[in-house]
Amino acid sequence: MDWYQARYVPAAEALIDAVEDAMATIRRLPLAWPAWPGRDDVRLKVLIYRFSIVYMVREDEVVILAIAHHRRRPGYWLGRSRSAP
Repeated sequence: MDWYQARYVPAAEALIDAVEDAMATIRRLPLAWPAWPGRDDVRLKVLIYRFSIVYMVREDEVVILAIAHHRRRPGYWLGRSRSAP
């Protein structure tokens, strides 16, 4: 967010809105987006500007593992799924 904020405020605001909207949708429909290949417990919701929300569904909660850029260290957040509640 900081990177976009420093370069183009409307882009940062659009990304924040996209994240908030996606998180609300994920809460309503947590199983609607595809699982990460080979990991049925980890799901990915694609956003704008090549970002995705990576999350897990645990009983009655959604655990956000990352808001990940598609070109920066793909899968860096996979270790977080082991330590997620």
